[in-house]
Amino acid sequence: MVRALVQRVRGVARERLRGSARVLMPACLVILAMGCEVEETRIGYRPLLGGLPGAEGGYAVSPPRGAEEGVKQLGDDELEITQPDGTAKGKKVLLARTARHVMVHIANTIGKDDSELFVTEVLSERTKAEYFERGLNPSEAFATVKARQAEVQRLFNLMPMGEYTPGLFLRGIGGGVQRLEVTGKMAQSLVESGEWTGIDVVMERGNYRLLWFVTPGR
Repeated sequence: MVRALVQRVRGVARERLRGSARVLMPACLVILAMGCEVEETRIGYRPLLGGLPGAEGGYAVSPPRGAEEGVKQLGDDELEITQPDGTAKGKKVLLARTARHVMVHIANTIGKDDSELFVTEVLSERTKAEYFERGLNPSEAFATVKARQAEVQRLFNLMPMGEYTPGLFLRGIGGGVQRLEVTGKMAQSLVESGEWTGIDVVMERGNYRLLWFVTPGR
């Protein structure tokens, strides 16, 4: 009789465990499915270094959705517009709501060897004014960047998402200047060879423009 009672208790326990498993299994599947959905929406791909021959990978990961809160979302194909100016071709205007957009324009103008567009739409008014004060033409700024094209490529390969690259962020350094720079071990090879380690940008008339590249130690 005792043996029969024990077997009955064990049977009831097994049935309850099976029932719990049947209830928990769908719940686990739902949780896993929700986790997968969240992960799938975090990253996408947009070309960044296509304008620079030999760029590693030929693409860059776009910022996570919602990362540019308060900023109009712009795809790389929306960063250049043409405005009527009385000529057949019109005037090219480059939009740059983020430092990453400035990187895109630098890469594209170098790749297309477009000194005029670089000077008029990528380079900041502050930098152009400094060139004039030194008795130089701002087009020389483009010549300098073009000559260091491989260096620019290596730098951009280290921060392909701009300020959305993991571990990087824009930081103010005074005077309205925002700096995006690779540091630490990531920048070690650049520092050792005296190469640029980042870019300084300023907001002018609603768009970020290039102030200049960051030299290690400055």
